[in-house]
Amino acid sequence: MILAFLAVIVLVAFVIGFFAIDSGQKALQRSIEGSSETLAVEVMDKIDRTIYSRIEEFQAYSTDLLLREQIMNSNREFEGLDDMHAYINRMDEEWRSAGKEVITPFMQGLMRNPVSEELREKIDFYERKYGYKVFGEVFATNRYGANVVQTGKTTDYRHDDEPWWRRAKAEGLHVEDVAYDESSGIYSIDIGIRIDDSKGGFIGIMKVVLNIEEVTRIIKELRLPEPFSGHRTLHLKLLTRDGRLIYSTKEFRFLEDASHMVPDFVNRSRKHVATYIRQGHEPDEGEELSVHVHSKGYKDYKGLGWILMIDHETEEIFAPIARLKMRIIGASAAIAALAVLIGVLIARSISGSLRRLEEASIEIGRGNLDARIEANSKDEVGMLARTFNRMAEELKKTTVSRDLLAREVEERRRMEEALSESEEKFRTISSAARDAILMMDNDGNVSFWNEAAEEIFGYSKNEAIGRPLHSTIVPERFREAYEKGFASFRETGRGPVIGRTVEVEAVRKDGTEFPVELSISAVRFRGKWHAIGILRDITERKRMEEALSESEEKFRTISSAARDAILMIDNDGKISFWNEAAERMFGFPNDEVTGRPLHTIIVPERYRGAHQKGFASFRETGKGPFIGRTVEVEAVRKDETEFPVELSISAVRFRGKWHAIGILRDITERRKVEAERERLLRETERANKELNDFAYIVSHDLKAPLRAITQLAQWITEDYADRLDEEGREQLDLLSKRARHMHNLIDGILQYSRAGRIQGTPEKVATRMVVEEAIDAISPPENIRFEVHDDLPEVWMDPIQMRQVFQNLLSNAVKFMDKPEGLIEVGCNDKGTHWEFYVRDNGPGMEEHHFERIFQIFQTLHSRDEFDSSGIGLSIVKKIVERNGGEVRVESRVDKGTTFYFTLPKHYSVPAHDGGLAT
Repeated sequence: MILAFLAVIVLVAFVIGFFAIDSGQKALQRSIEGSSETLAVEVMDKIDRTIYSRIEEFQAYSTDLLLREQIMNSNREFEGLDDMHAYINRMDEEWRSAGKEVITPFMQGLMRNPVSEELREKIDFYERKYGYKVFGEVFATNRYGANVVQTGKTTDYRHDDEPWWRRAKAEGLHVEDVAYDESSGIYSIDIGIRIDDSKGGFIGIMKVVLNIEEVTRIIKELRLPEPFSGHRTLHLKLLTRDGRLIYSTKEFRFLEDASHMVPDFVNRSRKHVATYIRQGHEPDEGEELSVHVHSKGYKDYKGLGWILMIDHETEEIFAPIARLKMRIIGASAAIAALAVLIGVLIARSISGSLRRLEEASIEIGRGNLDARIEANSKDEVGMLARTFNRMAEELKKTTVSRDLLAREVEERRRMEEALSESEEKFRTISSAARDAILMMDNDGNVSFWNEAAEEIFGYSKNEAIGRPLHSTIVPERFREAYEKGFASFRETGRGPVIGRTVEVEAVRKDGTEFPVELSISAVRFRGKWHAIGILRDITERKRMEEALSESEEKFRTISSAARDAILMIDNDGKISFWNEAAERMFGFPNDEVTGRPLHTIIVPERYRGAHQKGFASFRETGKGPFIGRTVEVEAVRKDETEFPVELSISAVRFRGKWHAIGILRDITERRKVEAERERLLRETERANKELNDFAYIVSHDLKAPLRAITQLAQWITEDYADRLDEEGREQLDLLSKRARHMHNLIDGILQYSRAGRIQGTPEKVATRMVVEEAIDAISPPENIRFEVHDDLPEVWMDPIQMRQVFQNLLSNAVKFMDKPEGLIEVGCNDKGTHWEFYVRDNGPGMEEHHFERIFQIFQTLHSRDEFDSSGIGLSIVKKIVERNGGEVRVESRVDKGTTFYFTLPKHYSVPAHDGGLAT
C-alpha cells in the first residue's frame, strides 16, 4: 500500500505537470494564433483601404467639370472626322513608331492642356510628400480609346483594344494585378475608372498607375504590437492571387513564384483567414505556425485576391512552454527518486514474505492457475496470501470468459475508432468543400447539409434539415416528376440520375433559379435507401460557355467575311487556323495546311532560317521584333510566286503556351499605286524646282529693264525739266508709276509661288505679337485706330506665313480706308476643332458679287492708277490658309465695312506634298 501510494504521488505529479504543459501550450498557441490573425487582417485591411482611398480620390476627380469638358470636346471632334478609325489607327502607329524618348508636338499638346497640367501637379505633390512616385502616370481617353489628357508619354495612343479599358467601361471600375508599367518604369497596380457625363452616359476612361511601393511600404513601416515585438522568427509575405511574391521581410525576388508556400486546402477553401502548423519551406527552417489572410477588398473595390502570410517558428513561440516542461520534469524526477528510496527500504522488510507471493504470481502469469501459497500468518502478508489464493481460484474460473470478452471489447473499440475517424474525415471534407453536399433519408427529407450548401442555397443547416428536399431546392415545375422518381428510388435505390453527373436547375431560398452540376449516389443504411448529392453552382461556367460560344461564333463570322488572310500558329510553329481569305490569297485549302509548319507554306525559302530562329525565341517569351507591329514582308503562294503583304502579328497565351495570330493583306496593287505616286511626286518636285528657277530667272530678267526704265524716266525729267511741258512731265510720271507697278507685280508673283510651298520651322506662335509686328510694318496713318483683342490664342504654324496673312489683310484695310476716323478690329472665335480669326474694318465695303473675285490672282476692284495694288495679296492669304488646313471667307456691306475671316486647326497640321494635310 505504501508503494502504491508513493507510485500514485509520482504519477499524479507527472500527470499534473504534463497537463499543465499541454494546457499552457494550447493556450499560448490560441493566443499567438488570435493575435497573428488580428495582425494579418489589420494589415490586409489597411492595404485594401489604401488602394481604395486612391481609387476613391480619382473616382471623385473623374467628375471634375473641366476634365469632362475636355473629354466631351474630344468626342465631338472625333465624331466630326470622315474616317475616325483610320485616323486613330494612323496616329497610334505614329505614336508607337516614335522613339521611347521622343515627344512629338502632338504628344506635347496632350501633355500641356490645363487638365494634364493639373494632374501632373497632383502627382508631383504626392512625390514630394512621400519621397517616391506614388502614381507612375495618369491619363484619360475619350469614348473611342484615344488619349485626351496625360501626365507623361504613354506606350500607346489607342487603348480601346486593351482588356483593362473594356473591363473598366463595362464594370465602372477595374483594378489590374501588379505588373511592370513600361511607360512610367515602375511595378504598379493599374486602375481603370469609367467617366460618365452628368446624365450617366459613357464618355471616356481614366487610367491611374499606382506604384506598388504604396502597398509594400505599409508592411515596411509596420510596428509590431505586443506580443510580437521581440520575435526574431516572425516574417510577413504578400503574394498575388496566383502565388507570386510582392513583398517579404526575408530576402526575395520580386514576383518570383512562391505558390508552393500556399497549401492546396487554403487555395481550395478561399476562406478569409486560415491558420495551421506546417514544416518550414527552407532547409534550415523548422516547424512554423502560419496564418494566411485573403484580400476581400473594400466597398466597391472587390480586391485582387492577394494573400498575406505571417509565419512564426514554433520553437521560438513555444519556448516558455519548453522551459516549464524542463522544470516539471526535474521536479517529477526528484519526487520519483524519493519514492524509489522509500520503496527500497520497505521492500527489504517484507521481501521474504512477498518473494513467495511473487513466485506464485509468476506461476499464474505463466498459465499455471493451480499455483498457491501458504497463508499461516495473520498479519497483512497472510491476509494478502489468502486473498491471492481466492483470486487465483476466481481467475481460473473467469479466464476463459475474460479472453472472449477482451476480444469482443477490442473489436468494438477498433470499430468505434474507425467510425469516429471516418465521421471526422467526412465532417472535415464537407466543411472545406466548395460544393454543396447534402443527404436525403428514405422519406425524402434532408438529413445532412454542409456549409457550402448554406452559402449556395441560402438555407441555414437548422432550416434545411428535416425539410422535404423537393420543396427546398427543386423548382416547382419539376417537383411532380421528382416525387415520381423518388417513389421508385426509395424501394430499389435506383433511378435515371443515380451514379451519374447531370446538369439541372435548382432554386434558392429567395426563389431565384440557377444551373447546378449534380452527382447522386445511393447508400443502404439500416435497411433503407438514402441518397447523397453533391451540387456545384455552374452559373459562372454557363455564362463563360455562352460568352465563349458567342465569341467563337463572332470570330468565325468575322474571319469568314474578312478580306484579309487570318491565320494562327501554335507553340510548335504549326498552322492551327486558316480562314477562307487565306485560302484565296495563298491557294492552299484549309485541310491541306492545318498541322503543317507555317514556314514551309508561305515563307520564301531564303527567309525560312531567320523565321525559325526568331520563332524559337517567341515560343519561350511571346516576344519578337514583329510582335505588336504592322510590317511589310514578302510571302509565297502555292504556285511559288512571291508577292508583298502587310503583316500584323499578335501574341496570345493559351493553356500556358505562346501562340501567334497573323493578319495578312495582299498589297501588290498598293505597291503599284505607291510606285506610281512616288514617280508623280518626283516629277512634281522636278517641275516645281524648274518653275521656281524659272520664276527667279524671269524676276531677274524683267526687274533689270524695269529698273532701267524707271531710272531713265527720272533722268529725263531732271535733265530736260526746262524743255518738258506739263503733259510731258505727267506722261513720264505715269511711265514711272507703271514700271513700279510692274515691279510690284513681279514680286507678288514670286510671293504667290512661294506661299504655302516653302515651309519654315513650325512653332507655337503668339498671335497677338504677330499682329502687333504686322501693324508696325505697314506704318498706318494717324487717323486709323486698331483694336486687338487680348485673348488671341497661340497656334502651331510657321511664324513668317502667319505674319504674311495678317500683314496682307491689315494693309488692305489701311490702303482702302475711306473714313476720316478709321477703325480696324482683330479678334478670334473658338469653333471647337478650329480657331476662327477675323479682321474687321469700317471702310467702304463691297457688293456680294465681288466676294469670290477678290481672292483670284491679279483681281482688284479699283483701277491700277487709283491704288497701287497688284491684286495678289488676298490670293496669297487664301493659299497659305488652305495649305495649313483652314478656310477664308469675307462678309461686307457697302459703306458699312468689311470683315475677313480665316480658320486654323487647333491641332498642329503639317502641309503635305500633294496639298493635303498630315495631322
